[in-house]
Amino acid sequence: MIFQGVFFGLLAAASQAAAYVFSRHLLSTGGESKRLLVCSQILLGAISLPAVIFTGWWRLMNWKLLGVIIFSGAFFMFAQFFFFEALKRIESSKIASLVGLKTLVIALLMFLLFGKKFNICQLIALAMTAGAAVLMNYQRQNKAGKNRGGGWSGMGYLTLALFGYSFSDLGAYLTVELIPGGNTVERGLAGTAFNNIYLLLLCLPFAVKWKISLRETARSAAYSLSWGAGILFLYVCFGFIGAAFGTVVQAMRGPISFFLGIILASRGFSHLEQKLSIGGWIQRGAAALLMFAAIVLYALSD
Repeated sequence: MIFQGVFFGLLAAASQAAAYVFSRHLLSTGGESKRLLVCSQILLGAISLPAVIFTGWWRLMNWKLLGVIIFSGAFFMFAQFFFFEALKRIESSKIASLVGLKTLVIALLMFLLFGKKFNICQLIALAMTAGAAVLMNYQRQNKAGKNRGGGWSGMGYLTLALFGYSFSDLGAYLTVELIPGGNTVERGLAGTAFNNIYLLLLCLPFAVKWKISLRETARSAAYSLSWGAGILFLYVCFGFIGAAFGTVVQAMRGPISFFLGIILASRGFSHLEQKLSIGGWIQRGAAALLMFAAIVLYALSD
C-alpha cells in the first residue's frame, strides 16, 4: 500500500511540476489566469464526460458523495485562481516548493477534523517539509535593495491558494473514500472524472460569457493535460496512503521543479526562470534534498 501510494504521489508531483512550467509560460506571454482556469477545466471535463457515461461510473453517485465533490471543487477553483496570480510573480521552480507548506495546513486539518495523531518522527518530517519550502523561497536582497522572491503580493496570493488547496485535497481524499467498491485506482479514476465534470459545469457559463474559443482551449492543452494527470495520480495516491502522507510525497514536485529550473535557466528561458548565482542554485538544491529527506522520514515512520 505504501509503495503504491508513494509511486502515484511521485507521478502526481512530476505532472504538476510540468504543469507549473506550462502555465507560467502561458501567463507570461499574455495569457489571463481566469481564462486559463476556464479553458483547462472545459478540456478536462470534456474528456471525463464520456468516461463516466460509458463506464457506468455515474451509478456510483449518491448525495453524500455529491456534496463532497461540490465542496472540493469549489475550494479548488478558489485555489487555482489565486495560484495563477501568484505564479505571475514567482518562478515555477520556487512556487512548486512553496506549495509544500500545504503539508502543515493539511496536517492541522486532519488533526482538528478527523482526530489524526502524528508520532514525533512524522511531526519532524512535516517541519522539515515546511523548512525546505521556506529555504527554497528565501533570497537575499540584490544590490538595489530589492528581493526578487515574489514580494508580499505573490506570497499573499499563494497563502490564499494554500488554504484552498488544503480543503480541496481533503475533499479529494473523502471522495475516494466514499466511492463504493472497486480497487483504489478505479475509485481514483472515477473520483477525478466526477470532479472534472462538476468543474466543467461551473466553467461553462464563463466560457460563454468570455467567448472562449476552441483555439484558446487547445492552446492550454499542455497545461490542462499535465495538470489533469497530476490530479488523477493524486486521487489514487490519497486512496492508498491518505491525505497527510500523500501531501508530503506530492511535495517532491519541489525537487523535480528545481531540476527543471536549472534546465530552463541554462537554455535561456528567462520568462520562466531567472538566472541565479551558483550559491542560489546550491541553496535551492539544499532545500530540495531537505524535502526528499522529509518524505523518506515520514515513510519510514508511518
